Amino acid sequence: MTHISKSPQKIGLVFSGGGSRGAYQIGLWKALRELGWEDRIEIVTGTSVGAINGASFIQGDYERTYRIWHDMEYHHIFDALSGESQAEQAWSRWRRLAAATKDFFTQGGIRVNPLKKMVHTLVKEEEIRKKSIDFGLVSFNLSRFKGERMMLEDIPEGMLTEHIIASATFPIFQPHTIGTHKYLDGGFISNIPVNFMRRQRQDLDLIILSTISYFPHKLLHRREPFGIPVLEMTPSKNIGFPWEFHYKTTRKGIQIGYEDAMRKLSPLG
Repeated sequence: MTHISKSPQKIGLVFSGGGSRGAYQIGLWKALRELGWEDRIEIVTGTSVGAINGASFIQGDYERTYRIWHDMEYHHIFDALSGESQAEQAWSRWRRLAAATKDFFTQGGIRVNPLKKMVHTLVKEEEIRKKSIDFGLVSFNLSRFKGERMMLEDIPEGMLTEHIIASATFPIFQPHTIGTHKYLDGGFISNIPVNFMRRQRQDLDLIILSTISYFPHKLLHRREPFGIPVLEMTPSKNIGFPWEFHYKTTRKGIQIGYEDAMRKLSPLG
C-alpha cells in the first residue's frame, strides 16, 4: 500500500454509485468542510448518485444538498409513489415494491421524473463551469452499447444536467434520452471511477475514494500502478439497501459517513 503523507494538498475525490447509500457521501463532505479540506479537492469523478453528489460538491451547495438527503422520501424519486398521502407514507416495503414493479412492466422501466426534476433544480451548470475543480462522470450509451467517460470539457454546454441524469439512470429505470441516444447507469462499466481519475491526474497527493456500492467493491474496480495513495471510505456500519430512499435510512448514512471520515481524515491533518 502506498504511504499517505500528512496534510496532503492535491486531492482527488471519487464518488461511486450506490443509490440511497449516497447519503454516506454527504457525511464525508461534512467532514471535509469541518477539517478545512474542501479547498484541497482539485478533481471529482462520479458515477450514478456519485455524479449527482460530485456536481453538487463542485458548485459548493452543501446546505441544499444536505437538506435533500436529510429529508429524503420515496416520492422524491419515483413517479409510482409521487402521489402518496401522509397515511400512505407508512407503506410497507412490499407495497412499494409492487408499485415499482407495476411501473416497470407498464412503462418500460421505473419512472423517476421526481428525481430528474430534483437534479435539474440542484445542478447549476454555469457555476460548475466557473470552478477550477475538474469534473468527470461515467454513463452507458445504450443506443451504441458503449460506455462513456466524459470530463466536463467533453460535455456540450447546456447538457451537463442531462448527462448527470444519464449516469444515474439505474438499469431498471426508464432509459434517459439525450438527443437520439438512450442512456443507462454508468455503473455498467465503472461504478467506482477511480482509474478514470488516475488517467486524468497523476500528480495528486491523495485520492479519497467513497465506495458505497452494495456489492463487494474489490470486484468493481482494479488498481492501476500509478503510485497515487488511495484512502478508501467505506461504511463501517450498515447504511441500508440502495433503494431505501427514506429519511430514516439517509440520515443514518450521513451520520456514519461523517463519523468514518472524521476518524480517518483527522489524523492526517
